[in-house]
Amino acid sequence: MGGVRKLFRRFLLLNKRLFKKTSFVLILCAIPVLVAAVSAVASQRGGIVTVALAAEDPDDAIARAVIDDLTSDRDSIVRFITLDDASGARDKVAYGKADGAWVFSADMAAKIRAFTEDHTTSGPCVTIIEREDTVALKLAREKLSGVMSDYFSRELMRDYSRRNVPQMSGYSDEEFEEFFSSAFNSGEIFEFSYLERGEDASDVSLDILMLPVRGLLAVTVILSGLATAMYYMQDDKKQTFCRVLGRERPFFAAMYQFTGVFDAALVVLVTIAASGISVSFWREAAAIGVFTLTTAAFCILVRRLCGRLGRLGAVAPILVVALIAVSPIFFTMAEIRPAQLLTPTYYYLMSIHRPVYMLYGLGYALVLAVADYLIYRITDRA
Repeated sequence: MGGVRKLFRRFLLLNKRLFKKTSFVLILCAIPVLVAAVSAVASQRGGIVTVALAAEDPDDAIARAVIDDLTSDRDSIVRFITLDDASGARDKVAYGKADGAWVFSADMAAKIRAFTEDHTTSGPCVTIIEREDTVALKLAREKLSGVMSDYFSRELMRDYSRRNVPQMSGYSDEEFEEFFSSAFNSGEIFEFSYLERGEDASDVSLDILMLPVRGLLAVTVILSGLATAMYYMQDDKKQTFCRVLGRERPFFAAMYQFTGVFDAALVVLVTIAASGISVSFWREAAAIGVFTLTTAAFCILVRRLCGRLGRLGAVAPILVVALIAVSPIFFTMAEIRPAQLLTPTYYYLMSIHRPVYMLYGLGYALVLAVADYLIYRITDRA
């Protein structure tokens, strides 16, 4: 019991010492500020890219229908703005008021029919104006293709039916439209099911700007861990902990490291719960608890390998950037999976929906702790 009381007293004293570090307090304060800023931007913007929509003939029925289809989706990752005059579309892109512009040609029905019946084109159905071809604009064009394919498929079916189905050869365009709608619009093609929530995900925020927040918060915890490692090296250089016995020094250093990571992880847990992106409190608490151990072990090993304060200070920012690039925050790539296995963020992000990764994370922390101890024994003898 006395040992537990001693550990808790040391934990409080180390916390008190860390909170005297202005930079450490700023890192902790940056965590909720980061999420609040992203949430504010996500609530104001309609998407990650802005596309202007215009029709050469405002009275063209298909052009109006396509524009209505595109603008009706309020949760789209693409923000659409409509223009009354097609001539101003190029200026919108040129002056940065839109990332791209889609101009729908006049007499869309004739162009679609010419392509489906005779496999010829009398000019483009849509003119796309862009300054540069970005990933976001490629995704936006997939949405345009999806909407346009509906009109082409209707025309292809109409042409095929008139050529090959005798009883439908005399159907009028209105009758074909009624048949097509009744045959293919009777239900939803896609059904979404979310891990931990099943089919009911009405309470989940799916704004694309909020998706990488958890990964960025995880990197922030590691940043606080690296900062804690530098604080320890500074205090050790000043012989602040000279009263700590030599055999207790590795365990004291580990506790110092754990304290700094724990504070940041606790702030992250509260922030995630308050931001609405939490899966469940207990799942989040368990995942962040394992992540605290893996991050502490990771930072201890990095400190041991660097050896000097100046070297750690130079490595830390490079390491943070590398973690953002390698970790599955913005995208996942199978080619870099071996590198991801070396990062604590990988086990944390994967454990949110696959609890078995918490066990993998504990194994990862154990391996790092053993490696650190072996390096300590080798260098101590030398």
